Amino acid sequence: MSVNIIEEFDNALNATGWTKSLVAQSIHVTQAAVSNWLARGDIPADMLIKLGRALKDYRFSLAIAEYLTGVRVLSDKRLQDTPQARYFSQAKEENDRKKLDPEFTLLLGKNKEDRTDTDRRRVLKYVKELDEEIEEKSNYKAAIMRDWELYIDEEVI
Repeated sequence: MSVNIIEEFDNALNATGWTKSLVAQSIHVTQAAVSNWLARGDIPADMLIKLGRALKDYRFSLAIAEYLTGVRVLSDKRLQDTPQARYFSQAKEENDRKKLDPEFTLLLGKNKEDRTDTDRRRVLKYVKELDEEIEEKSNYKAAIMRDWELYIDEEVI
C-alpha cells in the first residue's frame, strides 16, 4: 500500500480547518506553489515536513512518515474513521496477537540451532499480527485526535 499524500493533505486541511492560502503563508511559499504540488500529485519532502509541523495533525504526520520512509504505519482497512470504530478494530488486532503470545514465548526461548522452518513461519505470523495491531493503534489515536481536535505537541494541563 502506498499512501496517497495528496488525499491525506486534503483530509488534514478539512480536519484542521486550514485553507491552502493559510498553509502557504505558514510555510513561506506562494499559494500557487501549493496548487502546483496538488496538480502534480506530489509534495516535495522538505515541504511535507513543514506542512506536518504547521498543521499538527497526527494522522497527516503518520501519512508523511509512511510516504517518506515507505514503512507502513497506517492501516489500509476502510472503516468508519471514528474513535469508536477504531477502538473495536484495534481491540480485535490486539486480541488476535495475544492469542499467539504463549506459543511465541516458547519460540523465543529456542536456541538458534533448534529453530525450524515451521518456527520461522510462526514467528512471521506473530510479527504480522503485531504490525497490524500497531497500525490499528496509530489509526485509533489519529481518530481520537481528529475527533477531539487535538494537535501534536498540544500542552496537557
